Amino acid sequence: MFNMINLIPPSFLSKMGMYDIDIHGAKVKVSIVDNHALVDAKINELKSSLQTSQRHVVGLDIKFVEMTDTFGDDDQLFPADDYLPEGKILLLCVGTDCLMIQLPASMEVTDTLRQFLSDETICFLGTEMREKVAELGRHHFSKHTQPIGTCRDWDAVVEEVKYAVHNQRVNCKTGVEVGYLAAKILKKGNVDTYGLSKLAGEVGMDIKEPIGACPDWNAVAFSDEEVKYAVHNAYTSYVIGNKLLDML
Repeated sequence: MFNMINLIPPSFLSKMGMYDIDIHGAKVKVSIVDNHALVDAKINELKSSLQTSQRHVVGLDIKFVEMTDTFGDDDQLFPADDYLPEGKILLLCVGTDCLMIQLPASMEVTDTLRQFLSDETICFLGTEMREKVAELGRHHFSKHTQPIGTCRDWDAVVEEVKYAVHNQRVNCKTGVEVGYLAAKILKKGNVDTYGLSKLAGEVGMDIKEPIGACPDWNAVAFSDEEVKYAVHNAYTSYVIGNKLLDML
């Protein structure tokens, strides 16, 4: 029997996990989304912010954890080695609005989130984007139409799920390294390897790396300082990216 404790109704959850964080002199509103039922509403709010902004740019980051569990006998569908490490938290920033979305271990995401991350009209800016885009590509939208218990052939089910997963995966084609963007706009080939602090200096900003130990991304709740640490990369990528694009 499933453990049914700690299932807080979405109506309460929507009012929890709200933070006002001071970062780089701005008040940033951060929403932690750790319930599947709230993802679509929060993504739609972020899309509304994006529509009113000057350009379609989103700061993106993923926090990874080491996977310590496996998925039993389903190795032919989900090889265990593919889960080390795994993305735990997806961060998205538009303007002064940021989301911290808990990524499910099942790799299943809502179709609204899949379509948002796959939207080729949006420039997703961040660091180490090759790794993060690859991680997003492991997530998929899955609409189950037939209960597993009624299937005749398990091997056939596996093949059908593989096909469905492949065709409903997150396909983020417009993930861009902030350093690469800076090199192209500033016409300085060497800056593509710079970290965020040095890139900020290139656009006249003084941004320091966050202070303190890296939070435990498996925690059930986060302090203000831990949330500030979490959003630093995604928000800073967004700010620097927009500074760069202002130069065009």
